[in-house]
Amino acid sequence: MFKSLIFDRDGTIIENAHYPKYPWQIKLKKGIKEKMLKYKNEFKFFLISNQSGVKRGYYSIKDIERIQKFIEELIYPIKFEAVFYCTHHPNENCPCRKPKGYFLKKIIYTYNIDIEQSYFIGDSKTDELLAKSFNIKFIHIQTFLDL
Repeated sequence: MFKSLIFDRDGTIIENAHYPKYPWQIKLKKGIKEKMLKYKNEFKFFLISNQSGVKRGYYSIKDIERIQKFIEELIYPIKFEAVFYCTHHPNENCPCRKPKGYFLKKIIYTYNIDIEQSYFIGDSKTDELLAKSFNIKFIHIQTFLDL
């Protein structure tokens, strides 16, 4: 079984931006790369993010992929084992939109994650609710950066 750090994206890995469509709108959260480097040999990294801007018409899945590639360039040599985006509108009541657990369950079972030695790093109550629903310890991003 593997230890993991599961990250939210907006407000956690990157600074919050209102429905970012272009890489130039992306700015890493101050200190996040250095903190991730500290743990990269001990944990597997994953990302789960709600991206309803697709259904709202603000950007496309291609835009999300372009931004993800840019984020990965910014945090290199850190790599995510897997990245999951829910592109549904909040009103669609889908099983993958946080705080629902479809993606987290997929991570746990597909990648053989030890939930007792894993953490969810996020910035919102939604992130915290998701973590707690799987008995994974939640750490607020600011607390994580201050460790």
